[in-house]
Amino acid sequence: MEPCISQMMNEDLEKDRGEDGLGAIFYQRFWHIVGKEVADFCIEMLHGLHNIAEINSTRIILIPKVSSPRFMTHFGLISLCT
Repeated sequence: MEPCISQMMNEDLEKDRGEDGLGAIFYQRFWHIVGKEVADFCIEMLHGLHNIAEINSTRIILIPKVSSPRFMTHFGLISLCT
């Protein structure tokens, strides 16, 4: 049986993975396969059929305000939500 995912496709899928283990390239290339399921899940979430905790996570990142930060005051906070 011939593989349905080429080595090149597999390498692309390994790049820049998100929280779910899949990167944006996955969704861009395979939207025709997963799009309806993703969209349906989002609609169901908006109608309260899923708990937001299933997909909601936030990372707090420190961004340096100066070129050589030495103190906490030299950093700004940014929250990255998924």
